[in-house]
Amino acid sequence: MKLLPLSKLQKTLAQYRKPEILFRPVSKATVSFDPFDNNSASAREFLFHLRSRKVEKFLPNLVTEIEIFEKKESPRVKLEYVDGTQQHLVTSSMTLSDILSAIEQESRWKGEGMKTPSQLIMERKKKLSSRS
Repeated sequence: MKLLPLSKLQKTLAQYRKPEILFRPVSKATVSFDPFDNNSASAREFLFHLRSRKVEKFLPNLVTEIEIFEKKESPRVKLEYVDGTQQHLVTSSMTLSDILSAIEQESRWKGEGMKTPSQLIMERKKKLSSRS
């Protein structure tokens, strides 16, 4: 089976899933959960990825806080971005993939000089039309 090389767009999309790139525009992350609640599994998984060696190595200025609830409350993730905006996610009905997708959607617009996939498509169309 022959594997085809990835296009620039596919590489860009794959790159957003790397934690050091996904969390680059985040300045502070607060993860709140009840450790004995079954609904907090995705928040704990997210915290695991957020506190990984790779993220801590590439983003030493990323501040992570953990809030442990004593009463049964919905788990949540609060993110503060470099530009001052905030994102609040209630993660009780979300999977880890849902959380990362929500952050990915928000952080695409916050990256320094990063282009969104739609911007890359538009640039490619302009280049192709200018060649004709």
